[in-house]
Amino acid sequence: MNENENHPIERPSASAGERRLGRESPPLGEELFRQLVNTLPQIVWIASGEGKLQYVNRQWTDYTGLTLEQTRDYSRYSEVIHPDDIDRLYAKWAEALESESLYEAETQIKRASDGVYRWFLTRAVPVRDERGRIVHWYGTSTDIDDRHRYEKTLRRLVEGATSRGGEFFRTLVRSLAETLRVRYAFICRLDPENPDRARTIAGWMDGRPSAEFEYPLAGTPCERVIHLRDRFYRRGVARQFPEDRWLVEMGVESYLGTSLRGSDGRILGLLTVQHDRPIDESLQPEVLIRIFADQAAAEIERQQTEEALRQREGESRSITNSLPALIAFIDVEQKYHFVNARYEEWFGRPATEVLGKSLAEVLGPAAYEIIRPYVARVLAGEIVTYKALLPYRGAPSRYVEATYIPRFDRTGKVEGFVASVSDVGDRVRAEEALRESEERLRLAQRAAGAGLWDWDIPGDRVTWSEEYYRLYGVDRSVMPSYKNWLESIEPADRERVDRACRDALERHADLDVEFRIHHPTRGRRWLTAIGRTFYDVAGNPCRMTGIALDITERKRAELRAREREEEMNRLNVSLRRFTDELAWRNQELDRFAHVVSHDLKAPLRAIANLSVWIEDDLGEGVPGETRQHLELLRKRVYRLENLIEGLLQYSRIGRFPVAAEVTDVGRLLEEAIDSLQPPPSFVFAIAPDLPRLFTKRLLLWQVFTNLISNAIKHHDRGAGRIEIGGRPAGDRYEFTVTDDGPGIAPEYHERIFQIFHTLKSRDERENTGIGLSIVRKIVETEGGKIEVESEGDRGTTFRFTWPESGEDDPDGESGRGFGVFLG
Repeated sequence: MNENENHPIERPSASAGERRLGRESPPLGEELFRQLVNTLPQIVWIASGEGKLQYVNRQWTDYTGLTLEQTRDYSRYSEVIHPDDIDRLYAKWAEALESESLYEAETQIKRASDGVYRWFLTRAVPVRDERGRIVHWYGTSTDIDDRHRYEKTLRRLVEGATSRGGEFFRTLVRSLAETLRVRYAFICRLDPENPDRARTIAGWMDGRPSAEFEYPLAGTPCERVIHLRDRFYRRGVARQFPEDRWLVEMGVESYLGTSLRGSDGRILGLLTVQHDRPIDESLQPEVLIRIFADQAAAEIERQQTEEALRQREGESRSITNSLPALIAFIDVEQKYHFVNARYEEWFGRPATEVLGKSLAEVLGPAAYEIIRPYVARVLAGEIVTYKALLPYRGAPSRYVEATYIPRFDRTGKVEGFVASVSDVGDRVRAEEALRESEERLRLAQRAAGAGLWDWDIPGDRVTWSEEYYRLYGVDRSVMPSYKNWLESIEPADRERVDRACRDALERHADLDVEFRIHHPTRGRRWLTAIGRTFYDVAGNPCRMTGIALDITERKRAELRAREREEEMNRLNVSLRRFTDELAWRNQELDRFAHVVSHDLKAPLRAIANLSVWIEDDLGEGVPGETRQHLELLRKRVYRLENLIEGLLQYSRIGRFPVAAEVTDVGRLLEEAIDSLQPPPSFVFAIAPDLPRLFTKRLLLWQVFTNLISNAIKHHDRGAGRIEIGGRPAGDRYEFTVTDDGPGIAPEYHERIFQIFHTLKSRDERENTGIGLSIVRKIVETEGGKIEVESEGDRGTTFRFTWPESGEDDPDGESGRGFGVFLG
């Protein structure tokens, strides 16, 4: 639309400037009309039927600083309307003039006193003459800025509620600062190790996020907030806290803070806003900051809860086999990596057969379809607990209660979850019985019949319902009274119940007591009596009304639960006793191995020495064949001695602690090769980028020396090349030892790791058949894996992974989670 037409601002002209409301004015007298509209809080304006501005009240002039004549000048009109709103305002006004319908628009108008734009709702209605022609437009503009701001704040709070952690806190401080129009807003947490210090976890400074920082609370208004919950320093806060350099340096004039408290009342931190001028109290800052504080405290408490759950997860894995529940770790591909002994009891097959299989394979398709949604939620990072009846494949259906806890890697990504599954069939049945009992109670209360009793205390007259007689097994000929009721209770409980009733009357409290009765046909039953007392104007008890409920099944369930707890305690004692016995047996086994080694090696050395003496005594008279036999004898003696030593080493793997230390793998390999004294015709190529590890150096030495020695010993030529390399592989390191000797056929890839197994006769190639067995046992005991790659023609590669040592690096040189760094 043309800016010169059809809007309530027109160019001043002689006729327009001289025009008065006259006969086109409202029916009130002009002066009375002006007095009336000038008392209204809204801006009031009048335009002609063609949309030309005729009148504005004093509120317009006071707010914008423009007179009527100035406002009629369309070029001045743009000075007070926000640039983003002008075109939209013109379009709506043109549409209203053309359609002759109600005009309504929201726009930002500048306040002359401080240059601030505030939102206004402008409405205008057409006034028609007797022929239906529009002769006037009566309009008002109402300040709705507070409503706009609160709506914007609410939208941000709703948007922020979908985020977590740092993003949530950053959204919160930004929304608070922009809503209250302040320069600074901070969320701070108390240092758990030093509660006299606080650290920001989110901040907003001058329209942008701020870096985190830590500061002492002493001498700051934050200290007052922690102790007094809420503090509002409207002016001069820097002068009141001269020790707080922040307030002084940033020119803070006003400060508002409130403490963040957990659901248990603990102080978690504080939320503050600060400004270099007094905070606008018309914005209700004290109310807003408490709303935001509740959101921040809830998020902090959620984070603390998740952290505690992650810590408890690590502790729980050490006792999984002692628990009467299924405990497992399942990876992101939904395959089992760990299961406890209960799996064998539930599914009737060894736990080892479950490892590596998927949930669907182990549980069966029917059970898997039920748990699939819960698995999806835990793999999304959520802690999940549910109850269900699961139809397991190859096992009875069970009522279970399961908890899935996600496990995160160092990047925060879910790498799997720990599952705890308990058979709660008895408890479910007990809970169902309890719910049925509670439902009977509610029905009795609504119907005022089942199990209901009413006691007139001064007259000792009692009314029992029909259900009440059934519960107690009392004949209707018995006269109801307090005395008769007490006598129906077992003697052992009678005094306690009587005392509970009298205490309730004296303390003006509700009655809630459990006791036993002997039912004539159902035997001993547990009942609970719940009652409320009514008092007269003098405070004397006059009446008690209540209900009775049979809770026998619940009591039985509690008894079963106590019995299970006692059984668990007994199992724990047995487990500890078994562990101690196993440690003792390991010590005995070690002593036995040492004695056997010593007793076998001594005669072997004597035999070897004796063969040498025989050969020396006979001298040149020893026939060639006899000399060969003596040499063969000594070789087999040495082989047997090496075999005994290898067996001793094999038996000790994993049973004795080995200290971890910072190990330069490249240097370790140089020393290992040097110790083997290989023929000079062998060439060794060691990768230049091998890491330094914080690991068990002795065990890694044994692995490398066995593999390198094996490559040299079994080479079919006088010269050869051996390459040694390595690369990172997730949370561990992968090493390779490659030679160019004869290959190993695929059918022997597994057998070569079996103890005593060799590919050639021991007389043809001196070998005990233990070296590779020792290598595999060391690698797997340390949590790694080893495999061989060879096509059987030429060349063999042994590839093994070496995991973290599981110990802390005392020198702080570890990195990548398991103590690896290159250089």
